[in-house]
Amino acid sequence: MLDDEINLWFIESNPGPQLFGTSQDKIYYDVLVGIFDINFAYYRSRMKRVLNVISSIQKDLVNSQVVNYERYRKEYQEAVKNILEPEYQISPNNT
Repeated sequence: MLDDEINLWFIESNPGPQLFGTSQDKIYYDVLVGIFDINFAYYRSRMKRVLNVISSIQKDLVNSQVVNYERYRKEYQEAVKNILEPEYQISPNNT
């Protein structure tokens, strides 16, 4: 996760959701695939926007060596919102 100062933070790690081992394995598998599909779509959408902000900062540094960080903080806050970009829509088959 990136914060408002564009610092990278590790938030959480789960070794396994412990959903398997029952007669409903197929249902759990479909749920996990669906959850992954949703999370990955949002992640890719946010990362696309965040990388655009970072690219803009880099261009400012190269071209003028001056960066308006207040402007980029606002752009970053918009970039990390949970909005799906059209190319990363969730599968219509998601259960």
